[in-house]
Amino acid sequence: MKEMSSKYRWEKVGSPCRNFCFLGRRLVTDPRGGHEMLALTSYAYPQNGQLLLADAETGEMEIHPFPTDAASWPLEQLGDGSLLLGTCVDDGAVLRFDMLNRKWREPLKTGETYLWRAGRGSDGMYYFSTTPHALLIRYDPRQHRIENLGSCTDVAGNLYSFEILTEIPGKIFINCSFEKNQAARYDIGSGTLRKAFIDDGHVAGIFGGCLIIRYSDGKLGLSDAEGRDLLGGSFTEDDFKAVEHPAVEKYFKSMEIDPRIKDWKGEKSLFNLKNGGAIGIRGQEIFIIRPGSVEAEILPFTVEPPNTQIIVIAPDHKGNLWGAPNFGMTIFRYNPETGETWNSTTACYDFGGEFYGMVPINGKIYMSAYCMAGHILYDTEKPWDAWDGLNPRCVYAAAPEYNRPYAKSVADNNGYVWTGLHSKYGTREMAISRWDTQTDEIRLYEKIAPGKTVHGMGTDGDNIWFTTSGAASSLAEDKEMELDLYAIDAEGKVIFHENLGREAFPGAVAFAGKYGLVSVGHQLYAIDGEKLEIEKIPGVTLANLRLGVERCGSDTVAAFDSEVTYIVNPKEKKTAAKAPPLKDPFWSGTVLGGTFYVVQGRDIYRLREETL
Repeated sequence: MKEMSSKYRWEKVGSPCRNFCFLGRRLVTDPRGGHEMLALTSYAYPQNGQLLLADAETGEMEIHPFPTDAASWPLEQLGDGSLLLGTCVDDGAVLRFDMLNRKWREPLKTGETYLWRAGRGSDGMYYFSTTPHALLIRYDPRQHRIENLGSCTDVAGNLYSFEILTEIPGKIFINCSFEKNQAARYDIGSGTLRKAFIDDGHVAGIFGGCLIIRYSDGKLGLSDAEGRDLLGGSFTEDDFKAVEHPAVEKYFKSMEIDPRIKDWKGEKSLFNLKNGGAIGIRGQEIFIIRPGSVEAEILPFTVEPPNTQIIVIAPDHKGNLWGAPNFGMTIFRYNPETGETWNSTTACYDFGGEFYGMVPINGKIYMSAYCMAGHILYDTEKPWDAWDGLNPRCVYAAAPEYNRPYAKSVADNNGYVWTGLHSKYGTREMAISRWDTQTDEIRLYEKIAPGKTVHGMGTDGDNIWFTTSGAASSLAEDKEMELDLYAIDAEGKVIFHENLGREAFPGAVAFAGKYGLVSVGHQLYAIDGEKLEIEKIPGVTLANLRLGVERCGSDTVAAFDSEVTYIVNPKEKKTAAKAPPLKDPFWSGTVLGGTFYVVQGRDIYRLREETL
């Protein structure tokens, strides 16, 4: 941190966010004593991920931190009892955990950032899918060695190889996305990788040597391992169900949900135990169903969840900060004066992901969440009952057309909460939702900026201002796109629009009253919400693009550059003060009781004025 004559300093307050976020899951056998165990991998960024082992017989749990990276989706058990993982979000490493001595072997980094899925081939090797180059990685468990078998696609926008299907001896099928749905086939004997084996669809399952194909138009078909059509065309799902073929019958049978958990919303997994009972996971909770019973009992954690990165904080009227982790559907409450902290169980079981937006109003928390563009309401004055979907509850989900509430949420002076949404995977569109806090009516204003997404958003109390972006879910960012600053009124009508050009890369938007701030290229601009005008602030040249900004006082907004934090009075169009830079990128900040708080990774800091 550079020396500067600043009267401000950042003071760490606490690290209140603790949560599990389970990705990989598998029922395994402990080679030490033969007990069945539920193995789970938990995302723990900015720490290394964690392997949790829950003994299905005793309920005891163990935590084993990864040697590298934040999480793992793949989770397999090898013949010697070892567990095989494939990590994300940075290192894309193959990990192996020896269950006998409870130790990790040397990580094998692939050069990718994500490993998505894994499957065991008929050759005894394990195959992994990846991002961002849609590779096929082979792991040799005998040599503890990996090999890159090449990209599974020639489509430049297909950044992902996903599902790995290995049911046919000698063949590996790999689905690819997101510009175009495709499937590749790897032939073990010849070592050849056939790209676009299916050029407009995915392999949805393999049964009796036959491939169930789901085409991009949603229809279903059936082929053999060489791609030969077995039914003479594709069918709607209802018509496909009527097809009399053993593979079709097995496909639909495989999608049936155990009646003990059939009526539960959201993602859940159930594993039958040798004693006639079952163990499973729903959200971030582990449950047991005893032999002879159909009732689920929550298994209490005997280990502490990790401190995790915070994505959003917001103040209530009781002196608390509410917030959420950057992955996992939990929330927390934290009093920075007393240190009192509460972390929830899963706050919404309807879908997995994380909360982007959080707006406390009159004892209620209005939240927006990925991955279904969910609008979720929690009444803090009523008992917590997320398991049954009563409190918190999902009021509305904008899926399937929209998924990520990237621009978070803001409240205006008219009783509305506004959220900026990105469109579904593989598309580049936007919408802004308006949530009426009196009636819970939610309205969407779509494609205000066609072919673009919303990046930052703020309100002057009456109108909503937002910047556009060329970024999108699972697409490479379009950096040649001309970007904009917009303002809309409470009915979604555009009342201000300025094209900022191709190299503007406008950042977040924040207001102190009617006056706001936005970065445009390497400049800061003041926004006049009264006159609907913007003007460059003199004497400021930014090192970074797309700056984070946040209200930090009654008439000031903070702008977080890499070398300095600018405290700006946007009404007067000048820098009022400077504070030291943050050590990590800015995620979220808010004012509580006149004090400015910001998120730094898993920590919360406040801005203190030095006595000179």
